[in-house]
Amino acid sequence: MNGIDIDEHPLSRKEYDGKKIVFIAVSTMQYWHGYERILKGMYLYYQAGGEYDFRLKFVGDGPERAYYEELITRYCLQRHVEFVGRIEIDEKEKLDDQYSLSDIAVGSLGLYKLYKVSEKNEEILPIKLSEYCVRGIPFICGHRDLRFPPGWEFMLSVPNDDEPIDMNRVIDFYKKIVSKDNYKQLMRDYAEKYLTWDKIMEPVVEYFQ
Repeated sequence: MNGIDIDEHPLSRKEYDGKKIVFIAVSTMQYWHGYERILKGMYLYYQAGGEYDFRLKFVGDGPERAYYEELITRYCLQRHVEFVGRIEIDEKEKLDDQYSLSDIAVGSLGLYKLYKVSEKNEEILPIKLSEYCVRGIPFICGHRDLRFPPGWEFMLSVPNDDEPIDMNRVIDFYKKIVSKDNYKQLMRDYAEKYLTWDKIMEPVVEYFQ
């Protein structure tokens, strides 16, 4: 399990504006990220007459980009999706700005492509979810993550399969979160309590002591 440095990840400043939800997906765009599920979900939502303005920002680059671009064109989502591109390590402020423009972060949604759907194989611990948490950005996750309790209110867990993401469920999830006072700080407090290197290494320190 990787830990995080609280000071390296400032709290997001984004506030909910009522009719618009901005997603951020930070990755190297590998096939197991499964972002086609959210693109398909957006398409189906608009086909059904949905009125929310969804915006999805891809931060990074990788082999699946061409596939996502093809889907965006097919689903007429050009207005709703932005490819920010790769942000280098020495451009931390630029990445911080992108996070602070986002309402919901998107974790891996396609791990069924790598593993059989079983409880054991779904227990993975990607560092990005910890980083989303410490910044106070609720997130969508398509696998089990042992760092967060089942049903944790700031994480929307979706099945580990190829079904499109239900955007109405996403809206309900986010509305419930933003109704809570100071939810961003609550997420950060959780990260400080459970996800820092100090907390993760405590059992090792205790063992050697």
